[in-house]
Amino acid sequence: MMTSFLSNNLIESIAWTIVHSLWQVTIIACVLAIILRLAPQLSSLNKYYLSISALGISVMAAIITFTTYYGVDSATNEVLVNSLRYQAQLYIAEESPCWAIDLSSINNYVLAIVNAWVIGSILFFLRFMGGFIYLRGIVKKASHRNTKLQDIFKKLNKRYGIHRKIDIRESISVTTPMVVGYLKPIILFPIGLVNQLSTNEIEAILAHELAHIKRHDYLVNLFQIVAETLFYFNPAIWYISSRIRYERENCCDDMAINYTRSSIGYAKTLVRL
Repeated sequence: MMTSFLSNNLIESIAWTIVHSLWQVTIIACVLAIILRLAPQLSSLNKYYLSISALGISVMAAIITFTTYYGVDSATNEVLVNSLRYQAQLYIAEESPCWAIDLSSINNYVLAIVNAWVIGSILFFLRFMGGFIYLRGIVKKASHRNTKLQDIFKKLNKRYGIHRKIDIRESISVTTPMVVGYLKPIILFPIGLVNQLSTNEIEAILAHELAHIKRHDYLVNLFQIVAETLFYFNPAIWYISSRIRYERENCCDDMAINYTRSSIGYAKTLVRL
């Protein structure tokens, strides 16, 4: 079994953290959805910060739950958990007898829960590593040949005031522009696309990608990947993460529009792309 090297207290703590995270994150995701629905006038930046906060609170709730269960010895933990279960069962039975639930039955499946979680997390980690290795292979094969693209990029980089070294390459393996890496960021541009776009359109696209670098979006994305790997079983986490990605793109669009000073022109560029 995957959990054979873990103590009983640790296994129980992880299992109950997983169980509680289902309702905890669901509540957080519902609150986020309600706020976004009731306040559509919020800027994309504020919506982005709200979504990141929701993900951070979700992770913190899980950490607090885990430390609460793991911070006491097994005997005390069992007494507290049994007391809470009894009170919950009594309340449910009094309020709605037909929906009474035997929460103690979860204890019979803690090993199965933790084993499934460990296996799933490993698979999602391998999925991430496979994608990372694949991207590194694309970067190594990407060329540097396009003086027009390099000249436009240098002009834009000065405007954004980014002092880190940024490389820009053309690749036959990508279909849309993208940023790879954080310490040494690389912008990948689809090969041949430069010849199909005007200078203004190329500037608009590069402005969007440089916005990702200036905003340090790669670090937030790594945090999302960690959360998705650990909470892959929770649909609420995927909802929150999808909102972060959606609002992130909106934020970069806003920065690109601010640079190009033409929302209509930028929209036309996106359509062409």
